Formats: sequence, C-alpha cells, structure tokens
Amino acid sequence: MRKTREVTVVSEGRDQGKTFFLTEMAAEQQESWAFRAFGAMTRSGVDIPPEIIASGMAGLTMVGLKALFSAPWIEVHPLLTEMMDCVQWQSPELRAEGGDPLRRKLLPASDDIEEASTRIFLRDKVFELCTGFSIAGALLTGTSALQTLMDMALSTSLTSLESSEQSSQADLPL
Repeated sequence: MRKTREVTVVSEGRDQGKTFFLTEMAAEQQESWAFRAFGAMTRSGVDIPPEIIASGMAGLTMVGLKALFSAPWIEVHPLLTEMMDCVQWQSPELRAEGGDPLRRKLLPASDDIEEASTRIFLRDKVFELCTGFSIAGALLTGTSALQTLMDMALSTSLTSLESSEQSSQADLPL
C-alpha cells in the first residue's frame, strides 16, 4: 500500500491553514520519474555515477535537486508537474461518506494553491514521502543529501564493526 500524508500549510500567506493530502508515487512511477530526472541532469552535463542512477529516487537525493534544475526547463517542467499529481486539495469542512475529509485533484489555474512557496513546500513533502528524505530539511540544516547518506552509511558500518569486534572478543580464551 502506498504511503499517504496530510500536510497543512503553516507559513503566512494566502495558503496558511490549507490542508493537502499527499499520496506516494507507485514504485514503477518513482523509477520512471527518477530515470527521467537523471537523464535530464546527465544531458545538462552533470556527472552521475552508475551506482547512483541504479538506486533510483534514493540516488536522486544524493545528487540533489539542485543538479536537476540545471537541466533545461522543457525536461524539468513535466517532472515538477508529475510531483503535483501526488497532491490533492482537502476541504476544511466538507466530509465524504464515512466521515473522511472530502478530497479532489488540484484544479489547474484555481485558488487551490495561491502561493508559489506552497507549491515548493508541497513538492518537498512529496519528495520526502517518496524517498524518506527532505530537501528543505537538509537545506535548513546546511546538510547535503550526500553527506546525510554518507553519515548514515558510516554509522551503520561502525555499528557493524563494533558488533563484529564484540563477537570476536567473546570467542577469545581468557
């Protein structure tokens, strides 16, 4: 089952208090999205190692969305649009049968989203839902996606090494 998440805009502006419902891209869609993003980046001159490309959306976090925006707009725009397809507007008052909030796809050129910053916020939340990694969070802390993943890998390696050393020492005669 795909992950879902409700998000409410808290920043000041015309969208403050609006709630949106996000649905994770299906695995096949994520893979396609990631490979198209990698293709756009490599065509714009970004050097991406094959092992990063092979890791799909997770690899994209390592390279960073900044590299994606170095690609031509004609290639980036459909990717951004596809991210917004994961977002539904949620009524603050109306309920569907069963009591769930009434939701619908975003309407083009509507007041569903009135601030450009909200669109950026929602795309970050969609990316986070699909990958488990927040680009905005990394930018706020000054941490790159690559550094975060390297830190996680190093931590895992050290834990494995410590476990290995402890089991080896347990086997030593006294």
